[in-house]
Amino acid sequence: MDKKFHDSYFPILFKHSRFDEDEILVNPHVHPSLEIVYCVHGMIEMTYWENNTQSQCFIENNSFFLIKPNVVHAQRSLLPETDVYCLEIKNNLTADSFNIFNSILNSQLGKIPEINAKLQTFGNVNIFHDTANILGKLKRLTILTTKNSDDEKSDYFYVEYYIKLLDLFLAIVKCSHATSESVKGNIYIRLACAYINKHFHESDLCIEQISNAVNISVTYLQSLFKKTFNKSIKQYVNEVRIKNCISIIESINMPIEQIALKVGYKTYSSLYKEFVKITNTTPKNYRNEINNKFFEIQHSETTL
Repeated sequence: MDKKFHDSYFPILFKHSRFDEDEILVNPHVHPSLEIVYCVHGMIEMTYWENNTQSQCFIENNSFFLIKPNVVHAQRSLLPETDVYCLEIKNNLTADSFNIFNSILNSQLGKIPEINAKLQTFGNVNIFHDTANILGKLKRLTILTTKNSDDEKSDYFYVEYYIKLLDLFLAIVKCSHATSESVKGNIYIRLACAYINKHFHESDLCIEQISNAVNISVTYLQSLFKKTFNKSIKQYVNEVRIKNCISIIESINMPIEQIALKVGYKTYSSLYKEFVKITNTTPKNYRNEINNKFFEIQHSETTL
């Protein structure tokens, strides 16, 4: 093991954070460090710059970015309660040519032809689906460095660190390497559904508003909904509204006319039409069925 390797990549910075929708994780910045940004839950948008060109890519549950040193990038969360792990392996040398990838490629791991070929394909920003317990390996690597402070490193620390770091990269190589294009459709659907679930109660919610929120055309968004759910955006919105209407009917004794306004319908007749179409019964009949079931349960309990 090369002492230069050890001295170049300490300390490791590790963060575990939760963010709200549209909250900035990190503003545009650059550093001579390798960074792994892991999305446990939610969705993260990565913006990065190459040769003065701005690009964007996304990750969601159990996926991660791997960002090479010296890449200008920024991140923000796109869904509520986004749960993020971030590992940064600092490069303490000023020479841009010496980085973690060169070290890995020159290691025993990099001498394996299949692994070397895979590492050579990595771009400046990479998207992976976690199929090799990357999160667990990130945690173990961090626990190791946390337990071994600068003044109290164990005799075998560098050996353990080297093995765990190579094990992490071996696992990354095994992961499914996605492209930004391959995940866009799913991301737009997720964003649109999250937006609908947040704004369904607004009576003026329209397809144009939803498409603007996710920054794609109405035509493209409609085609994605048809392909994903075999239904239109309007149908999806109505199903979300009726689902919430049923939840209110089952929980509180609110007049149906008020429930209609609460879930985004301007009139009771609009709610009535969609409720019958989706449930094959009327709102009032559904409430009566719920009340009758509740009465039967109470009656059976009192006769025991």
